Amino acid sequence: MYIVSPFTPLFFHPSSDAFQSPSGNVQVWSPDDRILVQVISFDTSDDVPTAKLNSFDERMVKTESALVWSTWRMNTDVTIYWTIISDLTNGLYSVTIDKESERFRVTDDEQELSRTTLLQYSSSSNRERKDVCFWIDMQQYFFSFRVPGGFKDNGWQFGVDNEQFTDMDRDVSDVFAHEQLVKVFTLGNSIGVPPWYAHLLNMALCCSYVYLDGVRYVRSEGSVPEMNETVETLKSYIYKQSLVQVRYLDPEIEQRNQLSIRRVYLNSGRTNAEEVYRDVSVGNEEYLIRNRT
Repeated sequence: MYIVSPFTPLFFHPSSDAFQSPSGNVQVWSPDDRILVQVISFDTSDDVPTAKLNSFDERMVKTESALVWSTWRMNTDVTIYWTIISDLTNGLYSVTIDKESERFRVTDDEQELSRTTLLQYSSSSNRERKDVCFWIDMQQYFFSFRVPGGFKDNGWQFGVDNEQFTDMDRDVSDVFAHEQLVKVFTLGNSIGVPPWYAHLLNMALCCSYVYLDGVRYVRSEGSVPEMNETVETLKSYIYKQSLVQVRYLDPEIEQRNQLSIRRVYLNSGRTNAEEVYRDVSVGNEEYLIRNRT
């Protein structure tokens, strides 16, 4: 028996809701994104799963090409199969592993991509779950999930953790004080997203390391994606998720994570939300502040 890891950022299970029209949302990726697809086999007698990348032309004629698995025997019973889909040209695609996934679109339109957020997630070990493997042969892997939405300025929530002392003259002073800032992440655009987006976001936030456009966040206390708006007659919704930016980072872990999430080819680079351009070139990296002029 094998399963497609639910952390894979593609959706293979169509909705059973027969009362509403399908969501008009089509998942969007950048040509620079790396789509990690992972299959876990729990039986050594299993055949190697067959995986195909389907591309569609303007007349929606499908062309199939085989995806090549990398393989790692985790233990005597469990085998991990994975492949990374990258460097796709603009167009419409899907992936078939027994079932065909929902179709996704690749575009290099910077204006369209600017309205999306790249979510990347991994964990510190493989001990917490059996339905995903983040460390393969001592190498850490991050899943990527590009979603419509982002942080709005009206989603900043301020707070303080403090203790005060009142003396005999009724003067008040702070014994200690620490400010708090919670940012609300909006998942979905004007046409919303299907519920599986929110489900995967909630799962991703259970991981040890979660980055949104290169900046690390954790969920605020026990918050979960909350349905904020619905798109009438469609299986589409807009969700809100409260997040807190991680400010005090372990330098060694952060360096390792940043190298993992920036695993790109040769001199290609990426930017994060703080407008730092990171260039990775044959094992050497430079941090260049983007010229704002």
